[in-house]
Amino acid sequence: MTTLVTGAPGWLGNALVRRLCSEGREVRCLIYDQLKADDDAVLRSLGVECVRGNILNTEDLKKAMRNVTHVFHAAAEMHPPKMKRMFLVNEQGTRNVAQAASRANVTRFVHVSTIAVHGYNPSNDTPFREDDLPISQSSYGQSKWRGELAVRELAANGELSAVILRPGPYYGPGASQGMKLLIKMASRVPIGQFGKGQYLRSLIHIENAVDALLLAESSAFTNAEPFLVADARPYSVAELLNAIGAATGKGIRTFALPQVLASMCFGVADGVERLTKTHLAIPTMVGEFARHCFCSIDKIQQELEYKPERSLAQGIREAWLELNP
Repeated sequence: MTTLVTGAPGWLGNALVRRLCSEGREVRCLIYDQLKADDDAVLRSLGVECVRGNILNTEDLKKAMRNVTHVFHAAAEMHPPKMKRMFLVNEQGTRNVAQAASRANVTRFVHVSTIAVHGYNPSNDTPFREDDLPISQSSYGQSKWRGELAVRELAANGELSAVILRPGPYYGPGASQGMKLLIKMASRVPIGQFGKGQYLRSLIHIENAVDALLLAESSAFTNAEPFLVADARPYSVAELLNAIGAATGKGIRTFALPQVLASMCFGVADGVERLTKTHLAIPTMVGEFARHCFCSIDKIQQELEYKPERSLAQGIREAWLELNP
């Protein structure tokens, strides 16, 4: 039984592969062929079969799917400079992977989507739920929703046994460059926050996310059932910053940002995207810190018996120790 993972080396992909290998699974990774030659060194050291290719190339996918029974599709583009790339990878790439899995008669397909398909909460007392209509205002959320639709279509036709997860942003060990930068900056300079940092975010420890992926894989759902997944409760921006301050032992210094700045950031990013099809990552991310984006995890807890065992304090501490061994 061979399990194929796309999106490694990447934060979630790497964490998932390590867990699969620890369980004695035979793992193959489809490694983006434009990455550096040694970017997959850690994966190879785990005994993983690494195949170079591109999810936009159907022949590469055909080779990667050979003798595969289970697929975890985590490859995605979140902040590419050009919008065309985002939709190519997140929509067409996902369709390609799902179709290749269907043709290979894989037993199980787990697709990693995102909470971003839902957009932003209208208030702090209305969490997203799976049956809410996705109304993302972001190109990333829209592209991931279209990827979901491709998986759903194959599952609805009985061509693919699939489950879809919509995780919140990750934190914890193996952090992305963006999370590392936030932790480094917060430990050295005052950090601006909108209001009193009251805006809620559904975050998820990277190992909690892996737990959810494995539960989805072993579940009885086959028709691309979606599950929102995060930690036990949403965190405020202030809680996130305070967790960083506690992990560093230096506390945190903040200053208030004017609310109008968030609107300006969104306006600039949206205008540039419309006119030039170019994605401005930093203004978009700044604006998001003045919006709620959180969900209920009742469904995945009840249906898959998901139990988020790791905490924000633990995960931020782990990330800090990696930066400061």
